[in-house]
Amino acid sequence: MPGSVIRMHTSVFSTGERFPVLLYPEGLPVSLPTRFVIDRLRDRRQAATIRSTIRAISFFYEWCATIVDPFDPEVRLREGPLLDTVEAMGLQRYLRAGRRQNVIVFPQRPVAHARNGTIIKSTDLNNQLDRIRNFLVWAARCARVPPASDKEIERLKACIDALHLTTTKSKDKLGLTADQQAELLRIVAASDENSDNPFNRPVRARNETIVRLLLETGIRRGELCKLRVEDVNLREAESAFIAVVRNPDDPWDPRKDEPEVKTLNRRIPLRRVTKDLMFDYLLKHRGRCRHPYFFTSSRGAVPLDVTAVNRIFSGIREGSRAFANVDLTPHIMRHTFEENLARQADKLHWTDKQLNDVTNYLSGWTAQSKQAVAYQRRANEEFAMAAMIKLYELNDRIDAEARKKAKDDIPL
Repeated sequence: MPGSVIRMHTSVFSTGERFPVLLYPEGLPVSLPTRFVIDRLRDRRQAATIRSTIRAISFFYEWCATIVDPFDPEVRLREGPLLDTVEAMGLQRYLRAGRRQNVIVFPQRPVAHARNGTIIKSTDLNNQLDRIRNFLVWAARCARVPPASDKEIERLKACIDALHLTTTKSKDKLGLTADQQAELLRIVAASDENSDNPFNRPVRARNETIVRLLLETGIRRGELCKLRVEDVNLREAESAFIAVVRNPDDPWDPRKDEPEVKTLNRRIPLRRVTKDLMFDYLLKHRGRCRHPYFFTSSRGAVPLDVTAVNRIFSGIREGSRAFANVDLTPHIMRHTFEENLARQADKLHWTDKQLNDVTNYLSGWTAQSKQAVAYQRRANEEFAMAAMIKLYELNDRIDAEARKKAKDDIPL
């Protein structure tokens, strides 16, 4: 059965486009998933999103080949019938059990399963079901001859949607405190005398520059990796800035998994110290490269990728007791930036609209976005605490006045 040995491959075209595709062992593309990508995803989604969809579809093909009565999904999707309730439940259990057959799933025992790694998270399962459902619905309308009726398609959608698991809201992410930020900058300082720096000396200057840039500008790790030399203006200290530019399917990008710029284009000013670090890195540490990207991997003159950025922060966590139990990731730097911005806006007595407009611009969100609420949790907690302290002071004065009046009203 071909579905059991298909593999996912990302083709890189001469235009720079990344095209994820499922392949048979002979190297031929699997027909229906490839058509689905061309028809529905190629012009609307970035490569990473398409990869996630193709991966989920590959799980469906695996399941078709490994059940008791296997079938060829290419034939079944073209000729029918659509999946019934029992088959959909079997697919859901297969996905839930980490694509292992003959595994009994016990969702009520998450601790044990988290330890052996066989049960996937409810959110991941629901996302996989959604992607497979979209593919099956497309096939029922566009690949099946004759096309399935609207009634059949609605039954299929309802059947798969009913298999979604209840999810719990993820824990709110908090940025670093002021003390943690100071400790982080102390640890990554590139000085040769800094014994707490966990990195080898050749990459210290680069890593300090990366940490400061993420912390002080709030850009995403993909945006950092896509930053070109031409996007960095370091000529004047007072007007130094970086330009975050969307440039998907870049033919100059040699990385198979191209980093993504998910937000809008924008220019972000730089601090003098960060500008000096970037200038020093560019002149002394970047080296001679054929690619146009600002940050270079230590494993040759190739651009830095998001995995390497993750390793920088995991190296800090593993090498420092201060961050051993702290959720220190590149994205936490973005949360920290947003919270620092909110604190500064409070000191400047900005209106809510001013803060929202500036935050949306610097973060690359649309003018109507409400994303900032999720990124400024710690700052909002601090504001709430300060407001409650003022409120309690008012309550103390009211209590004191009440006691005074009560004392004056006591008869002699």
